[in-house]
Amino acid sequence: MITAQRIAEAVTAVVNETPAGATGSVLYTALMAYISVDQFETMMRALVAAERIARRGDRYFLSAQWHNGLARRRGPEGSR
Repeated sequence: MITAQRIAEAVTAVVNETPAGATGSVLYTALMAYISVDQFETMMRALVAAERIARRGDRYFLSAQWHNGLARRRGPEGSR
């Protein structure tokens, strides 16, 4: 069984690895077998409110909070 937490973690991971931003429609298409559109929209609002991801227009991006944390972990050159 896929839990809501696992779906949220997967969405966050995909968004964080998509520099150009991930559209909500593309994200939902991958998840529509598991959650309803209402559940998806509620989850996305919660992820944005928790600052796990950011939304600009119809795209979701790495949030500034998470971006700053990644930069600190990767060091000045941005390498791992």
